Amino acid sequence: MSQYEIPQRVHPAELTLPQDRLHAGAAIGSGLFCGAVMLGLLIGFANLLYAEEPWKLLRMIAATVQGPSALLFPDQFEPRLVMLGVVMHFLFSVLYALALTGILVECRKSLAPWLGLAFGVALYFVNLHGFTLLFPWFAELRTIDTLVAHAFYGLLITQTYVAFSEAPEGE
Repeated sequence: MSQYEIPQRVHPAELTLPQDRLHAGAAIGSGLFCGAVMLGLLIGFANLLYAEEPWKLLRMIAATVQGPSALLFPDQFEPRLVMLGVVMHFLFSVLYALALTGILVECRKSLAPWLGLAFGVALYFVNLHGFTLLFPWFAELRTIDTLVAHAFYGLLITQTYVAFSEAPEGE
């Protein structure tokens, strides 16, 4: 007679993320942290691979609010435009993090990294193929390094959200 092992019941806490509802503070913190990492990656890639000034990307982002006039002198540092670009970048980063983490709380923990990667890739296509209908100057960012940065952003959101939401209160 063959002996069959009965699978042990998996504790529900091992299948899902730390809570059954969105932890807004963790999502916002994750969005800010991952937004900083992504901005560093994108500016680093632009400088190393394309010899662009670090504020060119920020001026491109600022132009979504300020209009195409923000792009007239992309290699010149203009504090107002750079700050507007920084604010807009982090605003979008937090909104995207809230969207992704809202989905994460409903998924199995083992799927979270894959969901993050897929979210980052989808975000790349929405940002650089969809929004370019309104803001055509972003078309030049349709590069493999920008795709990698977006995928990494999505993956990093999943990891930092879990870490931030598991942190004990008061830390």
